Amino acid sequence: GAKRSQRISRYFRHNAVPVLATLLLLSYAKLLRTVIAAFSATRLYVGSDDNTVAIWTYDGTITYMQPKHANLFVFSLVVTIGFIAPYTLLLLFAPLLQKYSHLKALNWVNKIKPFIDAHYGPYEDHFRVWTGVLLLARIAFYFALAVNLSNEPSLNYLITILLQSLLLLPRLF
Repeated sequence: GAKRSQRISRYFRHNAVPVLATLLLLSYAKLLRTVIAAFSATRLYVGSDDNTVAIWTYDGTITYMQPKHANLFVFSLVVTIGFIAPYTLLLLFAPLLQKYSHLKALNWVNKIKPFIDAHYGPYEDHFRVWTGVLLLARIAFYFALAVNLSNEPSLNYLITILLQSLLLLPRLF
């Protein structure tokens, strides 16, 4: 029992940063969908067109920005500002930050180099920006689909094709 436990812990101890990077990339999409769901609202027309009530899209019994929903909204805002935006920007600009990490103001980049390298390890130097670009594309894709209030399937297909075309466009040149 103890020998196996030591072998297992030695194996995982050396891979902690790549495992964390993989878990963050895998959970990014789900977290992004959850945040967008917390921000979404629908207008409910009561009686006439002048009298409307904003309700949360995913539970029509909860009024938008009332105490039940306000807590979720604030937490989602904190997650967006505290994790999603910095993580996306870090992965988008990491190659540039690493290039100038010798400057005193960017010395912190050297401390998180193993984390950055875990994301960019498989790529050649000129393809390292793609991780950040793909995260930006994922944000654009989810927000475009969330804004599609008519929930028209053909519009969803069009959005998907356009975003994929934009991602493939740089490879053509």
